Amino acid sequence: ELLGVRSPIAWAMVNRAGSQHPRHQHRIAILTGVYYVAAGSADSITPTVFECPCDGRPTLPGDRYELEVEPYPGRLALFRGTAWHRVPAYPGELPRITVAFDVRR
Repeated sequence: ELLGVRSPIAWAMVNRAGSQHPRHQHRIAILTGVYYVAAGSADSITPTVFECPCDGRPTLPGDRYELEVEPYPGRLALFRGTAWHRVPAYPGELPRITVAFDVRR
C-alpha cells in the first residue's frame, strides 16, 4: 500500500509435451515474477526467453538480444511487466510447473 500498488495476482502454469506460451508482456504490472516449481524432464529443459532490451529498442550488431532463464525448482525470476518474454514449445514428458504473478500499479 505504501508503494501505491495493488495486491499481487498469481496463477499456476503447467506445461506438458508440446505446450508453449507465446511472446507477451504484462503491461499493467509494475513487477512480474515467475517461480519455478518443477523444471520438467531433465533431458528437455525449456527456458523462459526474455527480449533484451525489453522496451523494443534496436540493438547493435553483436549485442545479445535474448536472455534465457533456465528453470530449476526454487528459482525466482523477477522482471518489469513491460519485458517481452515467451516459453518455447516444451518437449518433455514430465510437467513443467511455474507460478507467475503480477504486482499491479
